[in-house]
Amino acid sequence: VVAYFAYRFWKQRQERGYIFKPPPPPKPAHLIAFEALEKLYNSDLLERREFKQFFSELSEIIRTYLEGRYFISAMEETTLEILRDIKKHLKAGDLSKSLADLLTLSDMIKFAKYIPKDNEIGTSKNAAWSFVEDTRIEYEKELESENDDEISNIKDEKEELVIKDTL
Repeated sequence: VVAYFAYRFWKQRQERGYIFKPPPPPKPAHLIAFEALEKLYNSDLLERREFKQFFSELSEIIRTYLEGRYFISAMEETTLEILRDIKKHLKAGDLSKSLADLLTLSDMIKFAKYIPKDNEIGTSKNAAWSFVEDTRIEYEKELESENDDEISNIKDEKEELVIKDTL
């Protein structure tokens, strides 16, 4: 009986390759950021005029995204340090300016008790979403599916040629 169970354990281990399944790959940073931003935007923090809480969470989402996307230790750095480090990854332009504006406004609200105007809130929400959208990593799986279609079309054409040759 013991030999039978030992054999079954050994056989199952050979089939799977692992005793335990390896953990799934982590989700991409942009997907995590989009989910967190959506949850934050759907919250009632702005309606309750809890600007400090809203902008603290917004800043945390962007900083977490920067850590996951660019491997910058953004949670432990000040805004100026983040902007210095991000210059290595982003060209000076609209993206770095919108990030600087977003993080600076967040700092003013969190630390200086600044009350933002409605247009600043809307601009910050749009800037955060578009920053993640514009800097996300594009995966090549989309290209592979296009190539798969082209390959299947080529195979179909070859099969048609073979059928015509045999007739």
